[in-house]
Amino acid sequence: MKRLLLGLSAIAVLAMVPLDVSAQQRRGRSAAGQGSGQGARQGPGQGPGQRSAQRRGSQGAIQQSNRGRQPPGLYATNDNSIDLLRLWEEEKMARDVYNTLAKTSSQMVFRNIARAESQHMQSVARLIGGSGAGLQRSSNTPGVFVTPEYQRLYQTLIAEGSRGTLDALKVGAKIEEMDIADLRKQLAATSHPQTRQVLERLMQASHNHLRAFASQIASQGSTYTAQFLTQADFDAIANSSGNGQGRQGAGGKGRGRGAGGGQGNGGRGNGGRGPA
Repeated sequence: MKRLLLGLSAIAVLAMVPLDVSAQQRRGRSAAGQGSGQGARQGPGQGPGQRSAQRRGSQGAIQQSNRGRQPPGLYATNDNSIDLLRLWEEEKMARDVYNTLAKTSSQMVFRNIARAESQHMQSVARLIGGSGAGLQRSSNTPGVFVTPEYQRLYQTLIAEGSRGTLDALKVGAKIEEMDIADLRKQLAATSHPQTRQVLERLMQASHNHLRAFASQIASQGSTYTAQFLTQADFDAIANSSGNGQGRQGAGGKGRGRGAGGGQGNGGRGNGGRGPA
């Protein structure tokens, strides 16, 4: 009997051994599969620490890239078709001349348009890229210019405008006429959308300013002879109604106070407030 019991125990033990081996094999295959999946996700030789390091490196690269971008509101055009610094100095020359003539003239037109020219300088500065390398070559000091042409022109115009009120008004008309002629050339030289948008606004403002000066010259009983545009072109701009909102007075004459502060009759003035 004892022998029979021992024999049955031995058989039971032998039967259990394959089950254990099979379970170990299954566990081994499962572990191998998990290891393979993790290796595929991590990549060869990559562990959790390496993945964290990669993420930090990617974030650092993005931050480094963002450092080179222009701050909001500033956009460098990279438009080499026109000299943006020259354009900025042309607006500065107008501002400086008007501010100087405002000190010797009672005409408010000079003070008003000088403020508008300061805004134009800021618009062109944004095209250049704010206070970037381009503007560092220039100076915001009144009456000081990098371009010799504008340095000479500033001194000549101040001398002309200092002779009297009518002469000062004609200097203003000359500056706006010159601006319009230059802006036309610059618009023809570029297709860059941001540049064109700024130039078109400057052109519209120069038309308004020219109308204001032409109105004041007419109120002095004088006329202006065009020097940079054709006379017909100058007269067409001076006599246009502009895009302001001038009032129609008695007898069909429009009286509107423009950005330059002058009043005009029959459409000769600025015709109301337009872009400065």
